[in-house]
Amino acid sequence: MGVLLAALPLLPFATVLKTATHHRPLGGVTFAVLAGLVIVGLSLFCARLVTWASEPYPLRLFARFALLSLAALGTTAVLLGLVQALKAGGAYRTGFFDALRVLGLATLAARVPLPDALLRRVRGLGLAAWIAVVTVGVCLGRAPAMQAELALRCPVLHWPLLWLGG
Repeated sequence: MGVLLAALPLLPFATVLKTATHHRPLGGVTFAVLAGLVIVGLSLFCARLVTWASEPYPLRLFARFALLSLAALGTTAVLLGLVQALKAGGAYRTGFFDALRVLGLATLAARVPLPDALLRRVRGLGLAAWIAVVTVGVCLGRAPAMQAELALRCPVLHWPLLWLGG
């Protein structure tokens, strides 16, 4: 629900960044950081509404009405984005379909029940897997061929890797 609602502020914001930003990597990083914050914040808000939906009568009625209204609003935003994507060029269309993939995967992840034994293992290995992925990425980013490519295509990522000793 939080990912769905994030489409409301993020679709216009992405359009403004694409048309008004002259430095694409900086615009991409700005969008990524703000999108992450918006998605986390709206997901926490929706989780609170879901919790309130099981409370006593007046709060339950408000929470259920709010959840239905927000779901309709988010769905409308996604459909308007789809119409815009079909009219617009390739870059916007690709970004929109990436957003639909995120929405689908988030819905799937929220609906698939996992056994408790597996959840305990996954929680224990999550941090280790993240550290391994970041370490491999930093090591690959320090290769001379990758440094030249990063300097050309992604200067925002290139400078932190240089600072790490690349």
